[in-house]
Amino acid sequence: MKRNVQERADEILKMDIDENYEKIEQAYRELLESSEPESFQILLVLLSSGDVIHTQKAADVLALKRDPKYLPEIRRIREKLPERKGLRDYRWTVDRAIEILENVRRGSKCRCALYKFQSGFSERFNPSVEQSEGFVSIVREVVHRDKYFTEYFCRCNMCARRWRVIDEIGYHYPLYAWEEITDRREYDAYFENSD
Repeated sequence: MKRNVQERADEILKMDIDENYEKIEQAYRELLESSEPESFQILLVLLSSGDVIHTQKAADVLALKRDPKYLPEIRRIREKLPERKGLRDYRWTVDRAIEILENVRRGSKCRCALYKFQSGFSERFNPSVEQSEGFVSIVREVVHRDKYFTEYFCRCNMCARRWRVIDEIGYHYPLYAWEEITDRREYDAYFENSD
């Protein structure tokens, strides 16, 4: 079994991203959909590879699989991942996966606790990605062209909490700030007819 895990991970790692992008995406989709223990082991090998793209993809898939049983191994791998020079540290994706899996371990069905405790702007939770993964619905988007930002008004698909998300596109990559909407008048103004 261990040999098959390593062989499959090596197959994925050897694929050139430019020539085999669709094959790589398909391999990660299959790993996401698989309930076999080997799928987790392959993802852990990919996570520990140190390859920026595969480390990030493996972290995202592990988070989506929502099985906190592998948290100790993921943490050990994270500690050993080498730092890379550049604008952002690729290891943030692994940190995000750890946060998400800790949230699952605590029994949360949604990610609202993670949105709430994100302070200031961060790259961690892009509302469009959160929507594509089924966690929130974007019920309204307000583009402020003159001020170069967008407000996303989101509703959690699990607990129905409402959020205003502001994107900051003036940096080298987009950042997002999440703020829960608790004021009833503001809630009604942005979310009327969205239920």
